[in-house]
Amino acid sequence: MVYIPSLNKTIIPICLKPNHDELFSSWLFRLSNEYNLKPYTFLQNYIGFTDFKSLRRDLDLSGNSFLIDFFTSHTPLRRNKIKKMFLSDYSGKLFTETSKKYSTYSNILPLGLSNRENKKQYGLQYCPNCLKENGYYKKNWRLITSLVCLKCYCYLKDRCENCGNPINFFKIFTSKNTSEIDYTHIDICFDCKKKLFQNYQFKRATEEHISYQRYINGTIKNGYNNTCNYSFFYIKPLLYFSGLLKSSRKSNKFREYIIDIQRFILNANESSIEFWSIEERLEILPLVNKFLRSDIQNEHLRFYKLSKGYVDSEKILPYWIYKKFLF
Repeated sequence: MVYIPSLNKTIIPICLKPNHDELFSSWLFRLSNEYNLKPYTFLQNYIGFTDFKSLRRDLDLSGNSFLIDFFTSHTPLRRNKIKKMFLSDYSGKLFTETSKKYSTYSNILPLGLSNRENKKQYGLQYCPNCLKENGYYKKNWRLITSLVCLKCYCYLKDRCENCGNPINFFKIFTSKNTSEIDYTHIDICFDCKKKLFQNYQFKRATEEHISYQRYINGTIKNGYNNTCNYSFFYIKPLLYFSGLLKSSRKSNKFREYIIDIQRFILNANESSIEFWSIEERLEILPLVNKFLRSDIQNEHLRFYKLSKGYVDSEKILPYWIYKKFLF
């Protein structure tokens, strides 16, 4: 390391500037690549990080204090710039300080344990065009509500189109026994080694889906929207009603109401929304978003018996939802 008087810090030889909205794990991958080391080797041997349980679970979920302190002390980056790469940066917009960051309503897709093969979880999405052009993974690609790239106006992907495996760029190196590596691109599948944008055919998102994504992104960015004063109080009902709509429980009055009003066929899914495929979320989330923003007719609520007690029997929804169910 080299001492830089102007910064009053001892700096590592190579440091990369984080890209816009970049995930910490993506930045770490690119940084360790510059040293020709695997990310795990770089963390363990170069900076003395040994908490590998967090690596096997989800490094991006909460800001690891050791890593934040090290990179604040030994790079030109400010602490807030480093913390901004973690998903905990969404606190106050997607969830409150006291809520669980990995609950159904946190809006974060789970990755699962990286060393378990028996249960695949598609927790990291990507835009093929952006990944090809920029070579990094964005933080908002980890959100349940993210379906469309508003830069390219195409749909996000949640798996390798060639072999169907989840996206896990840290596992690209698992077949190599050496700690040192040649420069490796982040945009390949860990299993089949194909480029994730290989043979990709652009499909423009519909205007309805683009409008949905603009509204959701704006809600998260601003911390509020024209329906609700707090973004996390809007996201929670959005995910709650989406799960209710897909539920196959008996006497699902909300499901009957939406199907009759919208006149379409809907398949049930017993899994929680964070485990749905992007195609399933694309089918439901824009529809529920439209429902939450609409003026509900009381005669419809009475006909389908959608009372406040039925809609929120567990009393977990914010008060503004009750105003939609006044009878």
